[in-house]
Formats: sequence, structure tokens, C-alpha cells
Amino acid sequence: MNDSEKPAMLDLRRLLGIIFTFYGLLLGIYGLVTAHQPRAISFNLNLWWGILMLIVGILFLVFSIKPPRTWDPDDDEHI
Repeated sequence: MNDSEKPAMLDLRRLLGIIFTFYGLLLGIYGLVTAHQPRAISFNLNLWWGILMLIVGILFLVFSIKPPRTWDPDDDEHI
């Protein structure tokens, strides 16, 4: 089986990276816009979760640049 006949695998890192980045941006912007409203806690939870989701999304996108490993069923080296 040559490289063109190997089945293509769906890389979920890119999809998850886009989703986390998008929602991180939305949540971070919402946290910035509503920063002046009174809260029950002393820090802006929406802003911090938005930043965290944005970082995770960017990490997923960076790691999705590297192509996924291919698995060759004929290769018994890993056994």
C-alpha cells in the first residue's frame, strides 16, 4: 500500500483549536465588555476563562500544524 492509498484520518486538533479559539475570544470580549458590572466574586471569571480557552485553542492550532502520525498495519516494529 503506497502513501496515496492510505486512508486519510480526520485531525480533530484543528477543529478543536478553532472552536476553543472562537469561544475564548467571545468569552474574553464579553468579560471585557461587562467588566464594570457588579459581581459576587472579586475577579472577572468570564475574562479569565476566555483567556484560558484562547490559550488552549491556540495550542491546539499550533500542534495541528504537525501532520498526524500514520499507522502502517504491516509494520510490526512497535510490538
